[in-house]
Amino acid sequence: APAFAGYQFGDPDIKLDRTEDTLDELMVGEDGTAKIEVPVPAMRAPAAISAEIQVTVRDHSGRTLTQRLSRTLDPVPYYIGVRSSRDNIVPVGEPLRFDIVTVRPEGTLAEVPSLEATVARVRWNSIVRMEGDRYNFTTTRELDPVATATIRLTSGRGLLEWTPADGGEPQVKLDIQPLPKKDRKAEPAEPEEATAD
Repeated sequence: APAFAGYQFGDPDIKLDRTEDTLDELMVGEDGTAKIEVPVPAMRAPAAISAEIQVTVRDHSGRTLTQRLSRTLDPVPYYIGVRSSRDNIVPVGEPLRFDIVTVRPEGTLAEVPSLEATVARVRWNSIVRMEGDRYNFTTTRELDPVATATIRLTSGRGLLEWTPADGGEPQVKLDIQPLPKKDRKAEPAEPEEATAD
């Protein structure tokens, strides 16, 4: 949504494999229709997901007709967005500000009591390995946590400020952190994460 331009939603570290389920066979009723409900599988998705349903109808003579339906599904009731106050290098000792929003799929702000933030330093490791008669480089990314904070949100908006003590590439990861029952305005929904580099 244009109101949230510059925010990063979803978690690029979460990878989903394509899953496929076979639904039950049905007979159409006297009115020529059949109804089947397809539950959304419980999953931790990085963002909205695409679902495809393929239905094949076979008549008494064996002729078939296949139709495919594709829809975008939101596996969570809201998404966490993060926007950094700086787009480039942050000098050591200067504060870095992250604006945080919780947004429903239809684009309105969601009331969420708090989020748990982890700031991590990104470390890249490159290794040279001999495979057969060739050398191959393998690069891995590791996250070293350097700070944590609980962020209280008001009307779906919050703020995280962090001052880097050392150089390097930071990443912020946000998770839902339920408050004690007496402080809750609404029950937090299923966790959804957001990261910002």
